[in-house]
Amino acid sequence: MGNTQRTTPDIRAAIAAERRELADLLSALPDGTWDAPTLCAGWRVREVAAHMSMGFRYSLPKTMGELAKAGGSLHRMTDRCARRDAAAHPPSALAGFLRDHADHPWKPPVGGIAAALGHDVIHGLDITVALGIARRVPEDRIRILLDTVTPRTVRFFKGDLGGVELRATDLDWTYGTGAPLSGSAQDLLLLAYGRKLPPGHLRASRAAASRRDRHSWRRRRTATPAVRRARTERTADQGGAAGAGRPRMRSAAFRDALLLPGVGSAPSGRARRGSRAAADVRSNGRRG
Repeated sequence: MGNTQRTTPDIRAAIAAERRELADLLSALPDGTWDAPTLCAGWRVREVAAHMSMGFRYSLPKTMGELAKAGGSLHRMTDRCARRDAAAHPPSALAGFLRDHADHPWKPPVGGIAAALGHDVIHGLDITVALGIARRVPEDRIRILLDTVTPRTVRFFKGDLGGVELRATDLDWTYGTGAPLSGSAQDLLLLAYGRKLPPGHLRASRAAASRRDRHSWRRRRTATPAVRRARTERTADQGGAAGAGRPRMRSAAFRDALLLPGVGSAPSGRARRGSRAAADVRSNGRRG
């Protein structure tokens, strides 16, 4: 898939452009849209927008004080602050924070300057994909972030990529091993960052899944106990979110894609009902 090298000034320019574009997009949203849900479970558009500018508005001492109030839980702190700030500021101000701080040098605690770009791009997609807005993030920004997708990244954001190979349909990029799961590069990036995508964004091969299942069954049946243990131990190092010591399972995203109408053979009524039930109860990944 290659490795795209970008200089720090290049990435800073990409961050500034992304923030300005998102500020313009947010400013144009109807008032009622700000209360619509996003891909961040439990957050509306206004909470996501408030969270995106938190790093610009909070000093380090204030951030540490909020973290202490949250008992050291970063997730609890960001959730509390996003809800409070979303209630305190009107939509115009929340959009303005991004525009006014387009060149702010903030970076997350880990991940460096590329993680700052990822913060803006992923949360922007949390909003636009959930709202059905057909915004395409420029390719150069997506390529920078695709190079940051590693097993460690996937684990941190609780991505569910076990037993699948991600294949971008618009760029020359793949990740992982297993049954093919295809989609746009930005949709696959969201998947790696632990998001659950709306129906229709991903495509899985039913034929490939059937072949893999038959092959895996034969291997399990003929393998000795020692070989089974060795295969299980290797799973943690093979580009997926399956943890150490666990057998690899295909991701929920793959199973959902298989159950979409028009992909492979038509699913049974039971399968369709199961897919809907799974979509109702499964939540999104970790906020960042």
